Amino acid sequence: MSNNSPLVSIDLTPEYKKDLRDLSKRYHNIRLDTQETLEQISGANTSWELHW
Repeated sequence: MSNNSPLVSIDLTPEYKKDLRDLSKRYHNIRLDTQETLEQISGANTSWELHW
C-alpha cells in the first residue's frame, strides 16, 4: 500500500446523497458540517476519502 492511498474509504449511499442534496436547499452548510463530522468519525490522524 502506498503512502498516498487512504486507510479508510467512506462511500455514501445514493439515498444519503439524495437526502443530503434535498436538505442542502434549506441548510446551506450541511455538506461542510457532515464532512467535518465524517472527519471526526474517521479520526484526526487517519487518511480517508469521501466519495460524493
